[in-house]
Amino acid sequence: GSQTPSGFGFELTFRLKREPEETTAPLWPAAVMQALAKYVFQSENLLCGGDHVSWHCSLDNSESRIQHMLMTEDPQLGQTLTPFGSVTFIQIVGVCLEELQAAQQWNGPGVIDLMKSVSGAGGQWLVTDMRRGETIFELEPELQEAVDDGIATQGSNLSGVSARCDWSEDSVSSDDKHSEPENEDNGNDSDSHNSDEKITNGEHNKRNGMLSSAHKYSQSRNSCSSSMSVSHDQQNQCNSRMSFASETGAPEPGELIQTKYLKCLNLRFNLEAGLLLPLALRGRLKHDRHFTFKSIIGDLAITLVTPSVSGSFVSLSERYAIRGPWLQVLIPNDYIDRMLIDLDEL
Repeated sequence: GSQTPSGFGFELTFRLKREPEETTAPLWPAAVMQALAKYVFQSENLLCGGDHVSWHCSLDNSESRIQHMLMTEDPQLGQTLTPFGSVTFIQIVGVCLEELQAAQQWNGPGVIDLMKSVSGAGGQWLVTDMRRGETIFELEPELQEAVDDGIATQGSNLSGVSARCDWSEDSVSSDDKHSEPENEDNGNDSDSHNSDEKITNGEHNKRNGMLSSAHKYSQSRNSCSSSMSVSHDQQNQCNSRMSFASETGAPEPGELIQTKYLKCLNLRFNLEAGLLLPLALRGRLKHDRHFTFKSIIGDLAITLVTPSVSGSFVSLSERYAIRGPWLQVLIPNDYIDRMLIDLDEL
């Protein structure tokens, strides 16, 4: 019916500034959209306004600083009803690293509004200029103070990230390096075993509390989208799979009594996810908000909570628990600052 979404309920749009010498539209935006569509099909996570995508190379494979993306509801097309249901047009906006980080540490819609206000950074229609050489904070330095104030007072709207992650019920030992066989990467071992260089820059041997990174959690360096991860905004009502509130609803019947409590825990992330740990602690848990790492392959989800987060099935006496594919980790408030110090070298 028309009241239900058509398909996944959204279509991607992209506005690109034409280069002076261009006479035909370039093909690379279609490849970017195809990579994002593949992510949606594989993860079943929707893309909504406020989400952000870490891409890690220029969108057009040039020397451009535009190497990441923010998602926003298309300012011109918005939402429409079709005979097959409703469709929201989600626009891709190319951004620099500093703008992506501001969206992660604060919120995507706030950064989008700032970009609209800065001449040369997109304007009303958020046109991506691949030759833009300055961030909005270099164009308008006073904007950094506004973002910093927002981060300090509001925390982060980043509710979770889809990336490479896994866990095991054991403690981390100093000799536990690359313990997983290289041929267990679900058929992707042909290019995963030599890919740590791009993803981790040699840091995959560093151990820091619960953080580790191994061959199994790295990604291929053979394509520009290989190290892509997608971060999800808390305000997205449409993105139910990343919503803690929806996850705390009734589990599937077979999982209802299958809560297992763990005595010790070893979490493993690739560097992209690991680098968000300090943000999750400082911008989310310190504000008594949850943060979820969703495996980009399969259904595994790892949610970090504090004692004040309601609806969780962990407690100060039972801090680690797994129910079906969902692992919850309770971090006492006095541990947060200690963990931030331990993770400082990241």
